[in-house]
Amino acid sequence: MKVKNWISAGTAAVLLCTGLTGCSAAETYTDYVQAVLDCTYKGDTAKYMEMTEATQEEADAVYNDEVAYVCSAIYYNYSVMEDMITDDTKEGYEALSKDIMNKLKYTVNKAERSGDTYHITVVSEPIDFWDISMDAVADLYDNEFAERFAAFSDETEEEAAADEAYVALEAEWGEEVLTLISGYVEQISYKTAQETILAIKEDDEEYGVDDKLWYDIDDLLLDMDSNTPAE
Repeated sequence: MKVKNWISAGTAAVLLCTGLTGCSAAETYTDYVQAVLDCTYKGDTAKYMEMTEATQEEADAVYNDEVAYVCSAIYYNYSVMEDMITDDTKEGYEALSKDIMNKLKYTVNKAERSGDTYHITVVSEPIDFWDISMDAVADLYDNEFAERFAAFSDETEEEAAADEAYVALEAEWGEEVLTLISGYVEQISYKTAQETILAIKEDDEEYGVDDKLWYDIDDLLLDMDSNTPAE
C-alpha cells in the first residue's frame, strides 16, 4: 500500500449543498470531483477551497502530498537514494514530479443519477513516462556506473552509508538520473484511456467516495501497473 496521505483533505472535507445556490446535485458532485483532481495534480486550489471550505494550507497539503508521492515513486523505480543526494537535487526531483503531474490527463464526466446515488465517471489517460525512460536509465547504469558501484559490493549498508566515496557516488547517480529522465517529460504520450466510476450518495454532506477509487485513479494516471510503486 502506498505510504502517503492522498487527497486527505478531500476525503474528510464537508460541503454543505445548501451553501451552493443555483447548482444541481449532478453539477455539484461533478464539480467536486473535478476540484479534487485539479487540486491534487495541478495545484489548482481555488475551486477545491470554495467547495470544501479547506484552508489554503490544507489545499496546498493535498498537492504537496502528491508531489512527495511521485518523488518517492521516482526514487524507488530508478534506485535513487534520497538520503544521499543533495538538497539541490531533491528540489530538482520535486520540480520534475510537478512537471509530470502537469502532464496528467483526465476527464470528469457529468454525474448521472441512479436511485439515491450519483455516479461520476473519471476517464484517465495513463502516461508512458516509465516506459520511455527506463531503458535509458538502465543503459546509463551499465555504461557508466555498474563497475563503480561494484567496488562497494562487499560493504554492508551501514558501512556504505558511512563511506564518503560511496555517498558521493550515490549523489552523482541521483543527479545524472535526474538530468537524463527530465528530458523525457516533453516526450510523454498516453496509453489507452480507462474509466473509474465514483459513487456519491445524494445529500451526503461529506461526499464519502471510496478511498480505493481515488487510489485507482492515481495508479491509472501514473501507470503504476507498468512499474513497482513505492512501498
